[in-house]
Amino acid sequence: MWENICYYEDGYSEPCSFADAHLWPIADAIDRSGIATVVKDSATIVPWAGSVHLLALAVIGGLVLLVDFRALGFGVRSLPAHSLERRMRPWFWLTLLVMITSGVVLALGQVMRLYESVPYWMKMVALFSALLFTFDVRGAVLDPQRRLGGFGKAVAALAILLWVYVFSLLAAPLAWGAMAVLVAALAALYWTGKNKESHAEALPFGAKMTAMTSIALWLTVAVSGRWIAFF
Repeated sequence: MWENICYYEDGYSEPCSFADAHLWPIADAIDRSGIATVVKDSATIVPWAGSVHLLALAVIGGLVLLVDFRALGFGVRSLPAHSLERRMRPWFWLTLLVMITSGVVLALGQVMRLYESVPYWMKMVALFSALLFTFDVRGAVLDPQRRLGGFGKAVAALAILLWVYVFSLLAAPLAWGAMAVLVAALAALYWTGKNKESHAEALPFGAKMTAMTSIALWLTVAVSGRWIAFF
């Protein structure tokens, strides 16, 4: 049976988890790197990176909600949901680039703290699942001229499973209670939107479920990201 061993500078070693045996040395090397040292020694880099990161996340949230609310029957009525999604897509990827870049800089200032932070890893898993869903699923489902193939369905299932896994990381009643409240709020949003739109404007149930899933994924990214500061 394979056993993971952690080795320390004083020559001491002991059995440890796979993450501590293989990922901790990488995190430690990054933390000791020159660029991380520059970021940590600066009084302005981390605050500015954090501000840009939060602003970028807020813009992404607005772009996501603009399209998903339209799919649910709210907001912009002058364009169909798939046309609105196509128009917002370049801005989404540009803002995402800013968010990831500022996030990397921000992380360099607190590498070891983030390595041990459960909310940070929750955010990374949620972000990965949200990007999978946004990149390959949402656009295909909202566009009546496209069909979601087998690969897209597999991506959607993976994204949703990863989202559920984020909540299971906590294994706490509060987390599952928050998930239940979120699902109930999205269901209420669905029924409210259904009563507001005409039959001609209505999208299929699958498109509405896609919009609600998108909201849930990105909301989880935002909430877990803010939780990092208080963990």
